[in-house]
Amino acid sequence: MVNKGTERRKRVVPCVRIEADGGRVFHVEAFELGSDPNVVAAFACYYLDHPQERDALTDPEEAIRRFSDAQVEV
Repeated sequence: MVNKGTERRKRVVPCVRIEADGGRVFHVEAFELGSDPNVVAAFACYYLDHPQERDALTDPEEAIRRFSDAQVEV
């Protein structure tokens, strides 16, 4: 999670920074996520660290279940 100033208002807002292939960078503000940005960041890190599980990302419910199950195992 990072804080960044918005372009229009220059206020600091919590957001998740996503660096895509090819060097593109996206900042997704917390209110757009509809969820705690810390949880979203942990979700993204899980799939970054477990590429063998990425097939689940085509099914949101399955992706969340696998992530949740992994948190219980820790």
